[in-house]
Amino acid sequence: MEQENRLRKIRIEKGYSVSDLAKAIGKDQSSISRYEAGQIPLDVVTKLSAILNVSPAYLMGWSNSITLDVASIPVIDSVVEGKLTSTKTIDIPLSTIQDRKLTYYEVEDAAMSPYVINNALVLVKEKTEGKDGSLVVILPDNEIDAKPMVRIVKYDEDTILFVATDRKSKIYTVDTATVLGDVVTITHDYTFK
Repeated sequence: MEQENRLRKIRIEKGYSVSDLAKAIGKDQSSISRYEAGQIPLDVVTKLSAILNVSPAYLMGWSNSITLDVASIPVIDSVVEGKLTSTKTIDIPLSTIQDRKLTYYEVEDAAMSPYVINNALVLVKEKTEGKDGSLVVILPDNEIDAKPMVRIVKYDEDTILFVATDRKSKIYTVDTATVLGDVVTITHDYTFK
């Protein structure tokens, strides 16, 4: 099978329109048309293969193996009796991640605009470096129905604070919240297929 037919076939099988795929990789529709005609730049191959969940070698026509090793990242979507629970996962190609201790959190946090818009998916690295000004996900301690929230790390003398951008929300410390990890990326308007 020729390379150009593979990209078009996979795009259609995965339910992407030309416009959807173009948005997903940050290109215009004419670029996708060129790629489907067999003119895929190597720097775009990784993006396309990750989004379409196929191996880059298969996409380029170098291999007949379509499979791509993936990691299923749990999506923490609720807190039940104080325990974080996951009912969904997102598969991410292993080639795109270096640290395997990753978790997604569904976050509704209007206090963190413009970083977080309601119903965002936040990818978190389990260990935190706690750098001043970095974004972390915390879970408030001893609060009924507490949900994970994104906050900015601020140092105030000897105290580490977790603050919101709205400056009206409660300020947390390491004594009042558990740090779940550093924010790697935030995705807005994600829908599960």
